[in-house]
Amino acid sequence: VSALARGRTGIWVGLLNGVARIDDTGLHRYDIEEAAPGAYPGTRTMDILTDAEGGTWFALFDGGVARLPPHWHNFAAFRHIPGDSASLTRARVQALGVDGAHAVWAVSGSDGLDRIDRISGAIERWGGRLKISGQRLTAVLPDAGRHIWVGSQVGLRRYSLDTLDALEMPSDLTRADALPPGFVDNLARAPDGSIWASAHGGGVAHIGGEPPRVLQRYLPATQTLGDADVAVLALDASATPWLGTASGVERYDAQRDRFIDVAGLPHEPVHALGFAPDGALWLHRLGALERYRVD
Repeated sequence: VSALARGRTGIWVGLLNGVARIDDTGLHRYDIEEAAPGAYPGTRTMDILTDAEGGTWFALFDGGVARLPPHWHNFAAFRHIPGDSASLTRARVQALGVDGAHAVWAVSGSDGLDRIDRISGAIERWGGRLKISGQRLTAVLPDAGRHIWVGSQVGLRRYSLDTLDALEMPSDLTRADALPPGFVDNLARAPDGSIWASAHGGGVAHIGGEPPRVLQRYLPATQTLGDADVAVLALDASATPWLGTASGVERYDAQRDRFIDVAGLPHEPVHALGFAPDGALWLHRLGALERYRVD
């Protein structure tokens, strides 16, 4: 299992060989036939998200981006076509982000930042416009103010889509106002507009304000985080951050302003984590996909 995400009626399961959905009626696997119209257009699923209309989007390591409209059974495919600037920059898409009711953004390679219009399906390449290069892109998060956050192997930047300027968040192990060092591969927006970010191997940061700054960071060294080897960050229905780490699952405790171990969950590497519409927690560990009721 490579990704877990909430669907309209159940949980989506991204696989190394396709995608599946689990709901009250059971497990549903989707056929992989890259050349067949409407079939799932790739194999390894890297990221899954849903848009405001209930459509589901999939980032594919070997097939670009796929979309499944609500109440449909056929996938639309957005691909990289060599020599076609109206296609995706790269075929291997790492992560996705939803831009309100307008678009979905995809990051790929070291320079691929693409905007897919949700109505027309038109693709715009933004990596060149923003002069992005030389860094493997790992996460993307648009905001409502004509800005877009891009995580990479060297940190986190916020780009302006109007001025094309970039604001780079500082990264330093000793500075309290800087991101923990590490590649930023998880970004999530809270209802108040602030952002949670995890730097793999470094820790977790809470970012807010304008201009944005690190409000607080969470590290094993300060005993505010158990394990900095964070594989996944997800928000539950109350917007509380949960982490899947190399040691298990941690949940943010607002009263203590720290991440705490969650009793009753396995203390071993968790590779994927997500919440179903009924509030249940799904997680993947080696050899098992498990569902837990959250009290």
